[in-house]
Amino acid sequence: MHNTITMSGIANLAHVARSTVSMWRSRYNVSSDTPFPTPINNNLHQPLFDAHDIGHWLVSTKHGHNPEAIADAPFYSTSFDFIVETPAKAIEAANLLTNWDNVPPNSELTTSLAALIEAGYGTLPVLERITDRLWEKNKHKLSKDAMTVLVTTLQQIINAHWVDASHPLTIIPWGPGSIPLIVQLARSHSENFPCRISKQLNSGDSTARAIAWIELESRNITITKDFPTNSLIVAVWLDYSNDEVSFFNALDDQLLNLDADGTIILIAPSKLLLDNTDPSITRARSNFLSNTATGYTAPLRYTARLPKHWAANLGKRQLGIWIFKRSTFPTGKAFPVVIAELSGISKADYNAIASDLATAALYADELGKHNFVHANITTSVKAWRKNIVALDSVTNKPLLHVSPKLHASPEENILGELWLLAERAQLSFVENLPLEETPHKSPSRLRISWRKATSGKDRVIQLIPGSRLPDGRLTDTGPATVTIIGKPELHGNTTMGSRRINRLHLENINHNAKLTQPGDVVFIKNSTHPIAWIDWEGGHIVQAPAQIARCKTKRGRSQVDLPLVATPFFVAKSINSATSTDPHSWHISLVPKELAPLLHTIHKEVNTQRIKFQEQLASLERFEELFATSLSNGDIRTELPSALKYAN
Repeated sequence: MHNTITMSGIANLAHVARSTVSMWRSRYNVSSDTPFPTPINNNLHQPLFDAHDIGHWLVSTKHGHNPEAIADAPFYSTSFDFIVETPAKAIEAANLLTNWDNVPPNSELTTSLAALIEAGYGTLPVLERITDRLWEKNKHKLSKDAMTVLVTTLQQIINAHWVDASHPLTIIPWGPGSIPLIVQLARSHSENFPCRISKQLNSGDSTARAIAWIELESRNITITKDFPTNSLIVAVWLDYSNDEVSFFNALDDQLLNLDADGTIILIAPSKLLLDNTDPSITRARSNFLSNTATGYTAPLRYTARLPKHWAANLGKRQLGIWIFKRSTFPTGKAFPVVIAELSGISKADYNAIASDLATAALYADELGKHNFVHANITTSVKAWRKNIVALDSVTNKPLLHVSPKLHASPEENILGELWLLAERAQLSFVENLPLEETPHKSPSRLRISWRKATSGKDRVIQLIPGSRLPDGRLTDTGPATVTIIGKPELHGNTTMGSRRINRLHLENINHNAKLTQPGDVVFIKNSTHPIAWIDWEGGHIVQAPAQIARCKTKRGRSQVDLPLVATPFFVAKSINSATSTDPHSWHISLVPKELAPLLHTIHKEVNTQRIKFQEQLASLERFEELFATSLSNGDIRTELPSALKYAN
């Protein structure tokens, strides 16, 4: 009996367009050295061809894009189409294939199956092809590359459990996309599958899933309805239709079913796991990962954005992966976490990625011993308090996701905002500060008048008048000069450092002039409002009428510590925010002396970063101006890139 194939079937078999098959028939006619096979029927509108002959022609002439066309041909034939064209017929065929010895004779379905079994050399290959065909266009199907990496991952996990044959690993597929992955895993084992598969979740509410379960059962795999607490849940939700709260509640329920030996590997859209485009999703995810009301922290150990197109039939939908494993650390929430960015990996990285995933699932408390690809290792406390669940796909640096909370109190947001701002400002040293949130209290900073701050034996600020220097003598250059800071610099009319004086000239003009010390506040009482600037470097000369406000730490001239001190930041802030030029109306904030060194360090680091950004901004502005003017004046020229040449 012929296994016939249609023109459309040939196109699908060869992985080409339908029009290409018509071109082959026309070009490779009977006079050609390699004539296209002739139809075996006389229907001009629906010609049928021998599938075996078509497969041989494609391979021998190297046409199309399927080098396995001979073996694949029966499964693109009309006999195969007849089987999979309706759900009921496909399920009946799958059941017949698992009990072929008792097949009823003389039915069209039996005849088609017999032809396929003969061409495919057995019942199991036919059952596999039925499964594959039904999943071919399914939106819950992972791509071939995704299957390769995840099957390798699961094999490594299984091999680690192989030693304990008395307690075989139980794998629980959860989510429609998990079923074809488990089928592929089962096919990768030529001998007996060493694990049990639980049909506890999503037992099969579609034809594709039902037939996949039939194939698994046909492989003599132990199928159970048990749910051991040390199970491996393989969850694949490529198209989750319910709301985000339901999604995370369901995930939380599965975590509650597992003990410290249980594991969850979850594949889901990145919009649910990683992205911050939807505030409601971000809020639900943040509440799931770290519930501030209960103190619960989810045992998420590995998170990554996956390569594009790993959802085979959902276009460019981006997927993410989460791996859960409870910690055995006695430190509570501070367990290690891997945050990776895999969207740009190549096939050369696939084995390494599979090893990473298996390591996270097997040895979650020993993550620091493994060299993870494109990843940062941090702790749950650092990750969740900054709400970091992903890395930037370009820089591989943490992406910060703000957790919008409804009716959040100030104490719930201050620390989170600090981490967010520090990360954006690239102040990496802040991560090492042991900061903790405290219950909201009344303001504890003491504010005193400027008069009290600058007079008496308990004064916290020493006022030093500026030096009288003639403007005409402040144009010296060279290494033996010192920078002048005065009214022009504070007003912004003159660039800081442009006015200088030679030290010998300074000695002749004003031998009493004093240099600033690091942290001195240089200020001036302007005609409209006062201006202050912190000199973090020191070693400058202040020109009158500007003055120096130097923060003190000792009482008078003694070595007795002041319990409360002023800091340069609060002094400058108080002066700059004053609405009057009369110092009698100014007030200065004081802080405990023990906090002053830390505040000084923080302000100095921030200022260093500020200078770097200002220099970068100045370079950007100068580059933009120089490039535009030079190009328009003809001082430079370039060939316009083709992408821009026709943009308009």
